[in-house]
Amino acid sequence: MFVELNNTKESGLGLPIPAGVVRVYKKDTGGLLQFVGEDRVDHTPEKERIRLHLGAAFDLTADKRQVHFRKIAGSGPGSAVYESEYEFTLKNAKKEKVEIKVREPLPGDWEILAESVGHTKESAHAASWKVVIPPLETAILTYRIRVKS
Repeated sequence: MFVELNNTKESGLGLPIPAGVVRVYKKDTGGLLQFVGEDRVDHTPEKERIRLHLGAAFDLTADKRQVHFRKIAGSGPGSAVYESEYEFTLKNAKKEKVEIKVREPLPGDWEILAESVGHTKESAHAASWKVVIPPLETAILTYRIRVKS
């Protein structure tokens, strides 16, 4: 489980954050604070993103499988072109709606050809998808990609 937030005034922060341990708490149904997790952060200036790793979720699961692969062209480094399709089965065992962010490292020069949920290009080598899953439900995320390497 990760929590991401921007160190901005709009999000309730907007100050330089010193390095150290950040503890996260959440109110339970009775209004009492329950410890969720903690992580160590580096010095973080204003307007930067903070990403906290709070531990592993046992009530949210993800299984990935490759359902298609095809070599289209090329035989050597720099000339090979491949198409692949992947399927993620995302399960929510919680009694509340959740949003799961699936982040995939992607090699070479890549292009998403089809997807069940729109992606965000995080960098030249990574894409992510945000999937909302209702309580006690399962969602399927699929994407087809062409890679030139």
